[in-house]
Amino acid sequence: MRSHSPSRLPFGACGAGLVAFFLVAPLALAGPVQETPPAPQGPPAAAGETPTFATGTAQVVLDVVVRDKKGRPVLDIRPEELEVYEQGELQTVEGFKLVETGEVASDQKAATLTQPDAARRINLVTIVFDALGVDGRRQGKRAAEAFIDKGLKPNTFVSIFRVDQRLAMVTPFTNDKKLLEKGIDMATSGERFGVTDEREAMAAALEQMRGPSGPSGPEGEAPDTGGVGESAAAQAQARAIANMLRLAAELQAQQQGGTSLYPLLALAKGQRDLAGRKTMIYITEWLGVPPSLEAVFRSVISEANRSNVSVYAIDARGLTTDQAMAGARDMLDQARNTSVDIAESRGSGPVSKGEIKLSETAEGALRANVEGILQDLAEGTGGFHISNTNNFKPGAEKIAADIAGYYELTYTPPPFPFDGSFRPIEVRVARKDVAVHTRNGYFALPPGEDSAVFPYEVPLLGALSVETPPEDFHLRAGALRFGDAATGGRDTKILVEVPISDLEMTTDELNARYSLHLSLLAAVKDADGTIVQQYSEDYPFEGPLEKAEALKMGNIVFKRRLGLPPGDYTLEVAGQDRGTGKIAVQREAFVVPSSTGGPRMSSVALVRRVDDLPEGTDSDDPLDLFNKKRIVPNLNAPISRATNPKLWLFFMAYPEDGAATPPQMTLEFAKGGKAVGRSQAPLPAPDPDGVIRFIGPIPTDNFSEGTYAVKVAVKQGNGECTEATQFTLVP
Repeated sequence: MRSHSPSRLPFGACGAGLVAFFLVAPLALAGPVQETPPAPQGPPAAAGETPTFATGTAQVVLDVVVRDKKGRPVLDIRPEELEVYEQGELQTVEGFKLVETGEVASDQKAATLTQPDAARRINLVTIVFDALGVDGRRQGKRAAEAFIDKGLKPNTFVSIFRVDQRLAMVTPFTNDKKLLEKGIDMATSGERFGVTDEREAMAAALEQMRGPSGPSGPEGEAPDTGGVGESAAAQAQARAIANMLRLAAELQAQQQGGTSLYPLLALAKGQRDLAGRKTMIYITEWLGVPPSLEAVFRSVISEANRSNVSVYAIDARGLTTDQAMAGARDMLDQARNTSVDIAESRGSGPVSKGEIKLSETAEGALRANVEGILQDLAEGTGGFHISNTNNFKPGAEKIAADIAGYYELTYTPPPFPFDGSFRPIEVRVARKDVAVHTRNGYFALPPGEDSAVFPYEVPLLGALSVETPPEDFHLRAGALRFGDAATGGRDTKILVEVPISDLEMTTDELNARYSLHLSLLAAVKDADGTIVQQYSEDYPFEGPLEKAEALKMGNIVFKRRLGLPPGDYTLEVAGQDRGTGKIAVQREAFVVPSSTGGPRMSSVALVRRVDDLPEGTDSDDPLDLFNKKRIVPNLNAPISRATNPKLWLFFMAYPEDGAATPPQMTLEFAKGGKAVGRSQAPLPAPDPDGVIRFIGPIPTDNFSEGTYAVKVAVKQGNGECTEATQFTLVP
């Protein structure tokens, strides 16, 4: 593995016989399922060895709905008529029973079952309103009210959520029809509201409990649940709601996503510990899945299946027109073209307006059409979708029938590795003129809340776990610290770069297209090795073959920001070239210094270039200078003396409030531990916000080839702070 020294040096060291040669320049001169614990793993892999994955077994629970040609439930299926296949292999069904949780509109009987399930279980239903315009809110309200009218039984408890940039709880699980009708009115009012804090949501859910008997029924009566521990069930439901909101907030912060897929993922994953069959009624006018979010979309389906959540998707546009679909296709084309443009300019040019608006455009784009993606979501989880209609009552009746009567199958597949692979499931029925509906499979992910969420993360986490991880291609990473973060601690920016030329590019000569695929995961660990924050991103790129060579000159750039308290940290980054399976890992130690009074400063970085930002850019990124210039730092990439007559150094200084004297700067250079240069100079005056932003040149003709350490000290009065970095010069 290529080894990189930590981007920190001992502070306070003084050199002797130093030569002053640094030139201060103003900024204006700057240039360019229910699972058992995994089996223990063996010892760390040897150098170059492929990381291994833990193995385990999972008892899979399947809800199966069987309908006849008229869509009516079939309730007399015998165990021998059903076969379950996983990974194409026939499984041994260990449990088979009919679950009847309410009245079913059918005169069929399950007389052939030896032990039909007579317990009246609690049914949990989550109604989610998302991305609704004026007409969509009206249609969505009608759809939700139709379900409440047809599907609210004494043992059915419904919660209401709304997705509006963030996931918000409107109504916790309740059986009270009046409360649910009020919640539907609020969710479709067009106003922003709702509980987004998990602690407040849990308190609100528990507050709604009436008396010690548990979740309330109509007029405060306890529901008939066949002896189920109602109070314990209500506590579990409240915790699940808190989990949903917490997971949604964490996912959107970690992934920096504005998509609705993260709230849906949290809604599914947050219900995993609740018993029985769960139903999600998802009401929306659109759901965008650009290529960069395809893995997230598939993970939503997988987590719903692992949590026993069936999704019923309702297209709230009602009867659609060709004109509306044409507009959707135009938006999709715009998002696709913008994605290609970004891929082609990664790390090699300024950010365009299209890039800034990509998430907005892609979120508005439809993958072919709304119906197709909603159908994939619903049918992949054992539900169905309702579209192109203004009459939602028949669909609500079918949802209610699915909840009221279904088959529950359990089986245990042979032990398999938790390697993130997809394990497809198929259920076959040996009877004519009937259709079977169930989940289509799940990803083999390790159990537990803190495990990988997305399948592409599994091999990356495995690579980080070995003592001598591979580095099959170049991957550069760094952590830059700035001032105080809005969330507390020091504002820290994580940066990762991967040269596109290092990745396998697949070309399709017939269609004149190229494609490549990279997955990245970054983990920030504290001094004890505990993960403080974890981020990941999947990068599938595709474009015209004629631009493939130009693309190879750029970099894929990954950025995240977080607030960190003072302490010692390690940034661990893993990347996988999905085309070849090759993996690269980078580890960088860094320090967040404590504030002891006096002046403070940011990390010191070498500038690779300075880009112009588009007119009107509004950014709080510390590397974006007053929304006009963007600093692109060098992340330990070797620098050619022949093509770089000057290096540019960048940092930010935060003077002490009320100090009588301006801050002074001292620079020290060392090579191989030996001091080779030193200089002192005043800093320029602070900018209007009180921060000094400094960019100054270092003539490279004063240095020979090799690796250098540079330390910057800022002194003001009796206070002093220091930061350090390094650079490598090549011919």
